[in-house]
Order: sequence, then C-alpha cells, then structure tokens
Amino acid sequence: MEQLTDDDVFTQTDQVVFRDFEPGKGAALLLLDTGAYHGVNDVGARVWHLLDGERSVGAVIRQLQLDVPDAPAEVADDVRRFLADLETRSLVRRS
Repeated sequence: MEQLTDDDVFTQTDQVVFRDFEPGKGAALLLLDTGAYHGVNDVGARVWHLLDGERSVGAVIRQLQLDVPDAPAEVADDVRRFLADLETRSLVRRS
C-alpha cells in the first residue's frame, strides 16, 4: 500500500452499509462482500461522513478540527491512521 498523503482523496466503497447509532454510541460499517462489521466511535463516524470523494485528507482533518474544537493535537495522525485502516479493510478507496 502506498504512503498516505494529505492530498489523497478517499471515497466510501459501494460495498459498505453505514449505520449511525444515537449520539455518543458511534456507528457501524458492514462490508457486504465479507459480512464483517466494523465499529467506529463518533469521531470515526464524522470522518466517514466527510469522505465524499472530493475532500482531501488534509481537508478532512481541517474540517474535523473545526467540528471538534477540543480535538487533541494528534488528531491529524489519528485520522491518517484511521483512513489507512479503512483502506486496508477495503471500506474506502483512493479516488
């Protein structure tokens, strides 16, 4: 897998069904090809919603920092790791 950069753009794959839970309870991603569920917290759910195939990784990070004013300093690295993990699990693809 190639190195992720802030200029990369990710798109949600068509084989994923996303379900938000109530606030504070996160969300679930179901990969239809495998039937595997992947749980994410509220921040992960917000990142998922920002993956529109147009925003770059850098833009997703900046928007998340605006949406979560008390985000920790390492949020950018956390988002990059999260996106790399989603890509490894075939839940997103680079556009």
